[in-house]
Amino acid sequence: DFLTEKGMYCIRSAGSKGIVDVIAIWKYCNETFIYLIQCKYGNAVMSKQDQKKLIALTDDFGCGFFPIYAYRDKYEKIIHWKNLFYETS
Repeated sequence: DFLTEKGMYCIRSAGSKGIVDVIAIWKYCNETFIYLIQCKYGNAVMSKQDQKKLIALTDDFGCGFFPIYAYRDKYEKIIHWKNLFYETS
């Protein structure tokens, strides 16, 4: 809902066991941005290996694709977003 409220078209793979849970497409200033998103909730954590796979997948597609890791603790209402291209740890 958050992404669609921002004007993005989203495709969701509920209960996905794959590397991508949501594909969000955003058209802005005659450019198209595509976010490949892995979602985690509670104590679940995205492994470094899966982060590398998601980055490699976006690299394969080329310009305009972004690997995003979204997570939320079960006690928080805030969703944390990480663009994995900019993560150094």
